[in-house]
Amino acid sequence: MVHLLLFSAYSIAVCKHIIAVNLTGGNAVEKKNGEFMKNTEKTMRRGEKVFFALADLYGGGGQALIGVLYFFFLTNVIGLAPALAGIVTLISEIWDAISDPIMGIICDNTRTRMGRRRPFILAGGFLLIAAFALIFFPIGFEGEMQKFIYCTVTYLFY
Repeated sequence: MVHLLLFSAYSIAVCKHIIAVNLTGGNAVEKKNGEFMKNTEKTMRRGEKVFFALADLYGGGGQALIGVLYFFFLTNVIGLAPALAGIVTLISEIWDAISDPIMGIICDNTRTRMGRRRPFILAGGFLLIAAFALIFFPIGFEGEMQKFIYCTVTYLFY
């Protein structure tokens, strides 16, 4: 639900900006009072746009892969019951709703010479590789509860 609300707010902001860009014939910057004015700043170079877009490769690529294949993997490869596979995702979403605001507060109050967010992005990049490998690791547990606990822990780590 939280993700849906945030996505809706983001979509509205993006649509508003697209309309403003089209109305001003190119570049637009929103003023504080809601009116738009022509952007006089230098535009981004093509290389900058490419690197900016690559930052969402995980969000668009990795999350889509998990969204499409993870339930199939849990039920057909791991052998977890479909209801338990759904509960794995449910627990992860509930944890996300709790941990994301907490991590936001921690991140906002962090002061390092690298900046507020760079240390977390750097550490998270390496941890993400390990987590992605762990959630698709074909375990050999026999018991249903062992499989469920392993899948829940690794998905929470992810």
